[in-house]
Amino acid sequence: VSPALYPMAFPLRASRWFHRHIRGRRLWIFDGCASYFSAPWAPRLVRMVTPRPLLIVCLREPVAQNSSWWALERAGMEWGTQMGLGREWLRPPPRPS
Repeated sequence: VSPALYPMAFPLRASRWFHRHIRGRRLWIFDGCASYFSAPWAPRLVRMVTPRPLLIVCLREPVAQNSSWWALERAGMEWGTQMGLGREWLRPPPRPS
């Protein structure tokens, strides 16, 4: 699922507005998901936020992790389809210019 679609789920628009207009900076949001270790866009997005990130990694038993991930992906695809997003929302995000 493209990271560009995460703002549809969280945070509130008021929170984003507060950070942009009152604090004067963008609100950066990432969720903790082991699949980011294999997502080609993850390192670029993390580097945009901080050039020297500190990553804390907690891994699960591999079979349980993959079963959980697959259930999440299937549910996400179904959610997008039911929301009327079609199939285009499954494409990778565009590269920044």
